[in-house]
Amino acid sequence: MDNINNKVFLEQLKNYENQWVALDKHNKEILADGNTLKETKEKADKIGKEYLFLKVLLFNISYVPTHNKVLLKFRHKEKPS
Repeated sequence: MDNINNKVFLEQLKNYENQWVALDKHNKEILADGNTLKETKEKADKIGKEYLFLKVLLFNISYVPTHNKVLLKFRHKEKPS
């Protein structure tokens, strides 16, 4: 995907924050969504296309993998002065 498509795709994913989505194998289309992986798989199976899963994480948190932990940092939007 080029940069323009990436931006559009990320905007689409914001609608599925903290949910599971099934993407087509080329990552260009969201085929199904759900609160659980099982629910999403059941919906995706009915479509009849090859797919892969993605857990859409919260957008207001930074995820930093470390040795045995994942550090979470909330991003605060600064108020204009």
